[in-house]
Amino acid sequence: MKSKLKKYTFMLKDVGDLDKETVTGSFQKRIVQEAQMLDLQVKLFFRNHALTMAADLAFTSIFALVPLLAVIFMVFKFFGGKEIVALKIKPYIYGFLTPVSGQQISSYIDTFLNSATVETLGAYGIVFLLVTVYIILSVIESTFDNIWYVKKSRTFFERLKSYWLIISVSPILLTLSATLTSYLDSITIESTFYEIIYTFFAFKFLPFMLIMSFFALMIIVLPNCKVEPNQALVSAFLGTGLYYITKNLFIDYTKVAVSYNLIYGSMAILPIFMLWLFWFWVIILFSVQTAFVRQNFVYLKQSEIHKEVNYFDKIKISLLISLKMVKDHLNSKKPENVIEYSNKLNIPLNHVLLCFHDMAKSGIVKEIEKVPESFSPLIPIKEITLKRVLNSVNKLYIRDYDYKSDAHNQVISKIIEEYQGYTTKFEIETIEDLLNSSELMITEN
Repeated sequence: MKSKLKKYTFMLKDVGDLDKETVTGSFQKRIVQEAQMLDLQVKLFFRNHALTMAADLAFTSIFALVPLLAVIFMVFKFFGGKEIVALKIKPYIYGFLTPVSGQQISSYIDTFLNSATVETLGAYGIVFLLVTVYIILSVIESTFDNIWYVKKSRTFFERLKSYWLIISVSPILLTLSATLTSYLDSITIESTFYEIIYTFFAFKFLPFMLIMSFFALMIIVLPNCKVEPNQALVSAFLGTGLYYITKNLFIDYTKVAVSYNLIYGSMAILPIFMLWLFWFWVIILFSVQTAFVRQNFVYLKQSEIHKEVNYFDKIKISLLISLKMVKDHLNSKKPENVIEYSNKLNIPLNHVLLCFHDMAKSGIVKEIEKVPESFSPLIPIKEITLKRVLNSVNKLYIRDYDYKSDAHNQVISKIIEEYQGYTTKFEIETIEDLLNSSELMITEN
């Protein structure tokens, strides 16, 4: 009994200290890792103010929902799917968007959509719809990029390509689901056992996989960075499970929450619908956060242990990444991203990012447009002096102030002069000189 208790006491420990325990067995190690990832997902989710972002997206969705659906239905009709839109696609989408008060919301949306046709809108109206869809998708992309710590946005045409992929693939997924469901409905099943399997597959498994595919598509396509498909699928699976759980809880909540009808009367469906959209985006953003943590867990774990960085560590890190960057450039190697720097130099990811961004602000490096979070020299290698790298850490101001009120001004000025004299050689010596120095060559050997 004691041995069993000892074996599983690691599960009662603080998640942050689990890695300090001597954990034997693959199952225990897996439990430890999953617990640490979940802990990190929740921490980063709230640290990134994801609830605020979800509220912003819910509010934006109210205005962009009709244009987005109008464009998607136009794509359907363009490929000759007008009949399937009315019979299969609309009911499914409305059920997905409005788990409660579906008929009222659906009738409102239908009224708007019936007016949003090619004939009634004209060329200018269609352009307006497309611009609205582009804006909402760019807002979603920016939110996802914040979670992935991607600072640089895509170009207009790169965004257009990604958004068109989502708009075109989503109808295909819905059409496949509707076609399969219609086919399964036409099958006559006599056996009770097979009827149970059929019911589960047609009305549980198939819708689950459709929503999971939609989640995975958004997680992979929208962020301006490379997302590993396996991590996206795991995150989409988790998100879909949370979606169904939240949906059922939300339906139960609205059945007992009579206060909305008392306060808002006939307009009660609007706050209820907005509340559902909020929780929907919470689930989406948590899925994106999950993909980010799972893909970068090793580096994020190290960064959590070393959250703060002092002045001298920043100097050390800036010099180390400068040495590597200059060496790679001289050897004509392809620039690496911050994760590769973190891995090869054994430096926490957040520290590498911090120093690179400081060097970018100082005009030493630039971020590569098509490779997010990758940096290359902005100025000639010969101009990357030690002083310039150190100044990126110091963040020295150009203007010198004369503090005449300081009684010890002369003493302080003397100290500064001595310091500046000591660092004069840094103005001349470059990172390349340091790279070729005998001391560094001996250390590397």
